[in-house]
Amino acid sequence: RVAQGLLRLEKGDIPLGEVSVKRALKMDPSSPEVHNALGIVQLGRKEWKKAAEHFRHAHTLKPTWRTPRLNVEIARFLDGGTDGDSDLEVLRKAVIHDLNHPELYYTVGRMFESRGKLEDAEGALKRQIVVNPLHGRSRFDLARVWYKLEKYDAAIALWRDLMEAQPEFRGPCALPLLEAY
Repeated sequence: RVAQGLLRLEKGDIPLGEVSVKRALKMDPSSPEVHNALGIVQLGRKEWKKAAEHFRHAHTLKPTWRTPRLNVEIARFLDGGTDGDSDLEVLRKAVIHDLNHPELYYTVGRMFESRGKLEDAEGALKRQIVVNPLHGRSRFDLARVWYKLEKYDAAIALWRDLMEAQPEFRGPCALPLLEAY
């Protein structure tokens, strides 16, 4: 039931995903996996505080499972309820819980770039590519950061490689490549 609910949530069907997860809750109310999935449902509903509560409960039920702790930090970040921490510090805490998260370094890299911390953005985006080599958006943005850092040859090479490897990036890469040339 949990897996079925998560699949439905992944497809964007929050109501049916929630139904599956709630059925799983009735079957096993002490399952950390169910409470983590309930947190994901709440993220989909943009109920950040409720999501964090479910993730904390999942972590309480299974303290060795790192995913719920990471999810608490993501919910805190989305809520803006950082308890005095900067939003970047909240993301750093999240990364500690899962050094191989398939998306988190990208978020950190984008945040660094938006704040003009280009070297930090470069490092985060490189780490995202190591963790998830097919993350095309990270490759595109890393090339943009390199371009801003005046590493023109590296930026051009990465955009060209991305256009070949992932055709859906041909359009987005064309304009920055023209500008770079």
